[in-house]
Amino acid sequence: MHNTWTAAQALAQAVARRRCRSTRGLYHAALRIYLDRLLNIPAARLPDERNTAANGVVTPNHLLELLDRERQVAAAASLVDEALAQEQSAAIIRVLGSAVFREDSEFHGYQTLEAGVRRFRALASTHPLAARRSLVSITR
Repeated sequence: MHNTWTAAQALAQAVARRRCRSTRGLYHAALRIYLDRLLNIPAARLPDERNTAANGVVTPNHLLELLDRERQVAAAASLVDEALAQEQSAAIIRVLGSAVFREDSEFHGYQTLEAGVRRFRALASTHPLAARRSLVSITR
């Protein structure tokens, strides 16, 4: 999934910069996303699609504790979604960066973080829900 995400983000940037006029890249990205979705059955629901109540005060640093434990993908995604709903995006981005660096991640981890933060910042003012989902997806 990391390769699909980074390839789609690179394609979006190329199209935005008008460096890509070919529909071939769009076709390949669409097929890759289709295959990823096909292999991910049932699809994981995003936190904003679930009927869960917020726990009150959300601290972004709690995310690092969740990432230390196994099987906390949904909890980590929910925490990020709640923190973003409370306008704590700068703290979440800082914690996600710390998490990637402390895990001694490989190239794709850094690439995913960078693409997700870029996408979040590009969409934050015009499409806030899509921006939130960008950071939730890289958290997963």
